Amino acid sequence: MDSNLEHARVMRSSGESLESVLAYLRAEGQSIIDSIKIVREVENIPLGEAKIVVDSSATWADFRDSNATLRQAAFESLDLPDSES
Repeated sequence: MDSNLEHARVMRSSGESLESVLAYLRAEGQSIIDSIKIVREVENIPLGEAKIVVDSSATWADFRDSNATLRQAAFESLDLPDSES
């Protein structure tokens, strides 16, 4: 991850978009978690903000969409008591 972190820093300092950095990271085989960590470091932003940036990116849209479906199915399978009781 260190060499990809350094490359991401170079990309951003030379004016590359964050989306280009994310595309590079994904092409290099970085996971979404590693991409979030790298964005946090490169942009010097809180972890939660980095997660939002990566989750909202076009680069990770397919992952986001499949995870949303999985999360919804998991939530629907929970047998939660009604909150009105």
